[in-house]
This record gives sequence, C-alpha cells and structure tokens, in this order.
Amino acid sequence: MATNHFLHPQFLIYRHFLGLALAQELQASLLSLASRYPSVETNNHSGRSYFENKWLSAKNLHQSKDPAIHLLASKTLLLATTYALLLSSKRLTLAYQSCWGMISHHGLAGAPHNHSGAISGVSYLDAGDSGHADAGGRLIMHSPGTSEQEAIVPHTGDLILFPSTQVHSVERYTSDTPRMVISFNLKDTTD
Repeated sequence: MATNHFLHPQFLIYRHFLGLALAQELQASLLSLASRYPSVETNNHSGRSYFENKWLSAKNLHQSKDPAIHLLASKTLLLATTYALLLSSKRLTLAYQSCWGMISHHGLAGAPHNHSGAISGVSYLDAGDSGHADAGGRLIMHSPGTSEQEAIVPHTGDLILFPSTQVHSVERYTSDTPRMVISFNLKDTTD
C-alpha cells in the first residue's frame, strides 16, 4: 500500500504512517498498559477531562522503554520537525512535552479544546469503525473565529499533526469496536 500525505493550512495528515506491523505492536503495548494500570481521569492541569468513555494513560508515555512506543516517538519527532519547518519557515528544536495513550469506547466524545506546546498530534493505532456508516469518531478541526469545521476520517496507521493552538474535537463514537490512539504535545526548545 502506498504511503501518502497531504498538507492542509491547519494540519498534516500522513496516511499509513505507522505501517501495519508497527500499528499492531503499538496496539499490543497499549492494551498491556491498560491491563496493568487504571485509567487516569485527565492529564490536564485544570483537572477537567475533554473526553468521556475512555481509558487514558499518564502523560509521560514518550519516556516508555517499550521498543514500539520508543520507535513511534522517534519517528513522530522527526516528521513533526519537518512539519514545523513547513509552517514557520524556520527550523525549530522540538522536544516532547507530553505523550499519552487512549483507548476509546462506545460513546466517546471529545469537547472542543486545544493543547499547549508548539506542535500536537495523534497517531491512530486502531481507528476502529471511524468513518463507517454512522459510527462517528471523526476528528473535527475548528476554524478560528468562525463556525466552519473540517471533519477528518481517521484510518488505522494515520498520523495527524497540527499546531497546538488548533481547536479540535472528536465526534461521538458509537461503535462497540475500541479505538486506540497515542497523542502528544511537542514544545519548541530552540534557543
């Protein structure tokens, strides 16, 4: 299957970024974490969760010794550095601010929110039934200062990058098939 990507003014979608083998390894890693650790309520400083009906890891997943998670973190950082260059026309030195995994269950919905840092993103380890019939689960990008929105149907293996200030939400997911993602915030450490 060919890898393709396209740049939108507000985000970059990198289709099939993970590849099937890495996506499956990451699914197993996230399921293992979920079986060993209880869900955290939120990773937000406000103490308020933007999501419901999910298992959520702590926000330091990028420090994991798991080989698959380490590979994902390295590959993502490299691509995000290139994406930041496309956005700002200058080379940024990016580093992980936070990284977390989430397993979404039937009824998951994500309220509109943005992130801290410079570049944020989400890797779809398993997109579940997103985009099928009325299963929902699309990632919604909100246009600043308007009511306009753009819906993105995620696919297993996709990586979506966007500026951390980009307001986004997740449409209510109505399938019984779980969705698994690893999301992150990258900060600019350029001197």
